[in-house]
Amino acid sequence: MDLILILCYIWLLCWVVPLWCLHLLALWMSMFYIHKESRRDAEESYPPVTIIKPLSGDGQPHSNIDSFFNIQYSKYEIIFCIQSEDDTLIEVVQKLIASHPEVDASIFRGHLKENGPNPKINNMLPGYNNAKYDHIWMIDSGIMVFPNTLFEMMAKFQSEPNIGLVHQIPYWVAKPDFGSCLNQIYFGTHHARIYLSSAFLGVTCASGMSFLTKKSIIEETGGLQHYSQYLAEDYFLTVDLQRLGYKLRLCSAPALQNRHGSSVKGFITRIHRWSRLRAFMIPHTCVLEPLVECFLSGLLTSLSLHYIIGLPFYIFYFSYVIIWISSDCLLIRKMENGQLLHLVNLIATWWVRETLSIPIILHALSSSVVVWNNQPYRLKLGGHCEKINQRKPVISV
Repeated sequence: MDLILILCYIWLLCWVVPLWCLHLLALWMSMFYIHKESRRDAEESYPPVTIIKPLSGDGQPHSNIDSFFNIQYSKYEIIFCIQSEDDTLIEVVQKLIASHPEVDASIFRGHLKENGPNPKINNMLPGYNNAKYDHIWMIDSGIMVFPNTLFEMMAKFQSEPNIGLVHQIPYWVAKPDFGSCLNQIYFGTHHARIYLSSAFLGVTCASGMSFLTKKSIIEETGGLQHYSQYLAEDYFLTVDLQRLGYKLRLCSAPALQNRHGSSVKGFITRIHRWSRLRAFMIPHTCVLEPLVECFLSGLLTSLSLHYIIGLPFYIFYFSYVIIWISSDCLLIRKMENGQLLHLVNLIATWWVRETLSIPIILHALSSSVVVWNNQPYRLKLGGHCEKINQRKPVISV
């Protein structure tokens, strides 16, 4: 048996079959888990929660902040963490606090002390240190919530013993601009497939955009300030929690990223930054990530079947792409909670996203520098990073 034939069989059995199992797992999770509401019988027995909400005036609708004053939960406090006293959102938050005296809410100024290069952790630390309650819900600036979101998070946290963290799958609220469409397709197809299947299999995947945990549990890992040395603090926190024997669980309610809009450049820059972070944290992802994309996996699968059984290359490749698109259409429909997107726009945007994916991944390997909120950082193997002095120009994506 020749070497090429052996490689073709290895590719099909060891990669393509598991890859399509991930498709099926993600579809199953989206159909029978996502958007499924819990019963509210035990709500009164649920513990109080501190919500830590870092803010920055980065083009998010004010309705995001307002949504936190309409949460339906027995007892909670909201701590808004502001990066700068000049932030335009301070006045918005102050007005909302004044108009909702029934809600326990306060503002803390972040970045009073730089514990490490991570700006998000530095912003949250003053609020975190002054939290009234042990249960803490950390949720990013651009996320909006529904009145029952906190209840759903706590219902999952209380559902079984030894849960250390409950997280939400990120999704993008639909907007008319093309950059937002790219984000919606990415978070509703490729990202959702990997995230949902990883959550089912127990693989570390929790996003730091929104998660519920306990302050006492974070302190067991070294405290929140310990994670200021990483840009991907969410990954290292969940790794430490699993190392200590805690379970991670996925909430049925997605974390809705709601912004005024997004440019194509902004989308590419964000995905590029994440790809570069993964490359330095988990180097083998550089090889694996391109192989889970439709066009490359379809190409290699079609070539393998053509070599083994003489199956016409173009016919199978076309069929492979059509089946993949169909699977992604089902998945994003479930992420949208059953609502249909315009099919032509969906397919066109999906095609652009798939075409961009591998060039973004490959370009991420060209440098060790990432830019976050206009601040450049140099990454080191293992996930550590350091700020770069901006007196000299830094060229990155």
